[in-house]
Amino acid sequence: MCVAAAAGVALACPAVTLGGGVVHDVQQFGFGFFPNTVFVEEGDTIRWHWNDGVHTVTSGEPCVQTPLFNFPLTAAAPLAEWAVPDGSHGVIIPYFCLPHCSFMTGRIFVGVPNPCPADLDFSGVVDVSDLMAMLDRWGRCAAPCAADLDASGEVGMIDLLVMLAAWGRCP
Repeated sequence: MCVAAAAGVALACPAVTLGGGVVHDVQQFGFGFFPNTVFVEEGDTIRWHWNDGVHTVTSGEPCVQTPLFNFPLTAAAPLAEWAVPDGSHGVIIPYFCLPHCSFMTGRIFVGVPNPCPADLDFSGVVDVSDLMAMLDRWGRCAAPCAADLDASGEVGMIDLLVMLAAWGRCP
């Protein structure tokens, strides 16, 4: 189950494996992308879901568009997908919403390991929202499963201990 938001904090949604890559779902709520940081590999797909307002998903630094992608994210176009191309390993791809470019932003890390895997919502802090996301996935968890921190195929006590050991600001 994917918990989109709880107490105003977006939680991580599990990635889904399709074909040769993994699909990473990003939700748009209000003036934000959740999660706003995604760790992917070449061949993966990022899928942005519209929830309200008029937005775009546009590659580039805030307010400076690059030609990589530019999708509407509106009631008429509620889904945008982008496949991570070969040859982009080690690249960080910033993106933003054109109408809200100074503050509605995200980043895609291609082939770069997550330095803080217990930070399930990519907020830069391991905190109660990450704990809530972990509890939502408790038990058997098919790969890929971000909350399965020990890669055992099950979210359990070891994963909870790993999260508690990482509690606080990420490095």
